[in-house]
Amino acid sequence: MAIMGASTARRSRILAVTGGLAITGAVIGAVLAPLLLWVVGSLLRSGARVPTTPAGFGLAALVGAALGVVLLPATAWWLMRHVPLGRALLGTVVGTLVGGGIGMFASALHPTISIGGALAGYLGSALLVRRRARARLGADRAPSAIGDSPEDE
Repeated sequence: MAIMGASTARRSRILAVTGGLAITGAVIGAVLAPLLLWVVGSLLRSGARVPTTPAGFGLAALVGAALGVVLLPATAWWLMRHVPLGRALLGTVVGTLVGGGIGMFASALHPTISIGGALAGYLGSALLVRRRARARLGADRAPSAIGDSPEDE
């Protein structure tokens, strides 16, 4: 990995960017998970058990933040390194919401399937955003990890 052989200033920048991505992922996850629970819960209110209590929303926020703090930095560095940050965030937010919503509807709010749907939507959208970025660049292969591009050497 490039961070091992990087200069101190470069290492500091990499760690600062990673920390910023982790915080951003945690905040976005903590906001989107309860929002998705509320929207889908409102649509399914007719007979499904919807955990729309403060504890249910708090748990959704905690799970969303925990996943976001890990997933955003990981996918930003390894899958979407050459994708503009706004496009990467928007694409993965939409993918997460769609996947989580489908998982919630399909499972009548079963948490494991709902989280699995959100994860599948997130990762699927990250791959799609990366693929589109590669097509825009016209490259045969976009670098996928730290250390793959010449400027990292």
